[in-house]
Amino acid sequence: MKITDTTKSFLELFHSNKSATIDELQQYHAEYPEIFQTYFNGYCQWSEERLINSLKRYEKKIELIQNNAAQLPAIVEEVFERMSTYFSFKPELEVRLFVGCFGSNAYVDHHCNLHFSVEMLSSALDCLKVLVAHEMAHAFHYLFLNEAKFDWSKIKLDGYSSLYFEGVATYVSSLVIPDIGRSIYFTYNESGDEWLRFSEKNKDKIIGALSEDLGEWSMEKEREWFRLSGGKHFGYNRLGYFIGNEYIKTRNRSIKETMTFWVKESLQKDIQNWLQLYRKGANRND
Repeated sequence: MKITDTTKSFLELFHSNKSATIDELQQYHAEYPEIFQTYFNGYCQWSEERLINSLKRYEKKIELIQNNAAQLPAIVEEVFERMSTYFSFKPELEVRLFVGCFGSNAYVDHHCNLHFSVEMLSSALDCLKVLVAHEMAHAFHYLFLNEAKFDWSKIKLDGYSSLYFEGVATYVSSLVIPDIGRSIYFTYNESGDEWLRFSEKNKDKIIGALSEDLGEWSMEKEREWFRLSGGKHFGYNRLGYFIGNEYIKTRNRSIKETMTFWVKESLQKDIQNWLQLYRKGANRND
């Protein structure tokens, strides 16, 4: 595994000139085009105003950025060893650490490269471990699908794909990093207990609303259920992660089989069957 740590370049810029300019920040971005082209194309909308605001926010976040930059390499190594041992599989991965402009916190690209935007992360050790495990689970999942000759054209903006992938990553993170506060597996911070209580108390309503939305999916609904910018319906974002985890943990398959069954079977039909059985009470774990 390779770790590309760009945070040192950022911190050198910040410390050498506490009032860094937009030009200097853009020089940092230009130094790592493979990271920031992807970042600004899909995970953080670029604008001059965003850069200006980010420069102001860095001053308040610099200690957190330093702490996360110091902790993450060792955490990445530990989680990689744990996941490789769990699956008896040790792939070649690249993990990229960078300071972004307060967009997405973490993501995996189409080449299975993991990206962590350190200014957006909690500095609590358990939270960092779970987030790294979640993103690494995505990478392992994609590699298992590739190995099984998955037809990637099956993936659509339909809600089912995100429910599946985020459910798998959430569940796998709990297997690889067990025995910590349950809300952390969904929120990646230490203030998610209320989010979890709401999700568990209102599971039926949430599943009902998601089932309706799956009938007519859109980018707006993708944001509502799976993005930080969502949460208008119930007042809590990314509730799709909770339902995805519920779906995955009730499958009568091994986790490796769950990660590859879509190669030969219908994901949409499997999720629809699960939702139907849930409404009848067959999948309830209350």
